[in-house]
Amino acid sequence: MRLPTGIFYANGVKANVIFFDNRPASKEVQTKDVWVYDMRTNQHFTLKEKKLANADLADFIKCYNPDNRHQRSETERFKKFTYDEVVTRDKTNLDIFWLKDESITDLDNLPNPEVIAAEIVDNLEGALESFKIVQEALTLSVGHEDSKAESKPKPFDIMLAVGGILERGFTRGEMVTAKLLYLAQEIFGAPLGISFSKQNFGPYDPKIKKALGAAKKQQYLTLKKVGEQEVLSLGSKSGTLLNSKYKTSPAYTKTQSMLDDLLPLFTKTKSEDIERLASVCKVVQDAQTLSEEVVQEKMAEWKPGRFTPSEIQKSIQFIKQQAWDRKLIYK
Repeated sequence: MRLPTGIFYANGVKANVIFFDNRPASKEVQTKDVWVYDMRTNQHFTLKEKKLANADLADFIKCYNPDNRHQRSETERFKKFTYDEVVTRDKTNLDIFWLKDESITDLDNLPNPEVIAAEIVDNLEGALESFKIVQEALTLSVGHEDSKAESKPKPFDIMLAVGGILERGFTRGEMVTAKLLYLAQEIFGAPLGISFSKQNFGPYDPKIKKALGAAKKQQYLTLKKVGEQEVLSLGSKSGTLLNSKYKTSPAYTKTQSMLDDLLPLFTKTKSEDIERLASVCKVVQDAQTLSEEVVQEKMAEWKPGRFTPSEIQKSIQFIKQQAWDRKLIYK
């Protein structure tokens, strides 16, 4: 089967699919005839605007006649060649064609220049999208255990961690999800390479928004409306992101460890309580102390009136109970 061009990221790639019968080895030549289906000549596909679809293969399937391959008929695109005809070709070349290529022989009927230009742009855009997916996959690092040694955010790891969170059924907005990323990295050691700083709604890094934007563009993630709020959700191509080969990454496994510990609690916890816990952790981390007096003072400076002293005290007690201070205080 001569495949059409325009179905691979590189424009003009020519490929053939060969179907064999699995027969025992023999000294005698077992091939009697070779059937060739030409799906390339005068066929035009692109990666975006005119993609190859199942319907385009219907004629080939009919000609191939899988139910009874011994009862085939030649058509304009489906021809039979004997073994002798094939072996006498130069280097036994199986790229056999017989149809008149209108794009070569009928130059007067070429599309208008603007149509050709649009097709070139379409192919380039399709190739760029394919390379972006490859690039994001290559950013996946599975060899770094120490997240504090990582200073550069790794977008694919961030996407993967968020995908793992959503996979477990925890669906909140981007800001709350960012707080889980903070805990995953700073408490559970997920190597996300995020540089968290104090922002209005808790520890955050704008690079998170950039990574999530890329994930939504690739349809790994999406936003959906729940009541009056927009929450993150898995997208139509989340299977690519959550491929089993990526789930061995520390970015994924350590985020899952966090969820194992915290998901039963966080599922019933308000978003502002998660923000408070992450914020208190950030204050403890920056001040390098779990002193309630210092933490209360720093929280009042950062978020005046946002949380009551008793609420902050609860977060401090939780950090002590979980022994998180050992992760947050390096002295």
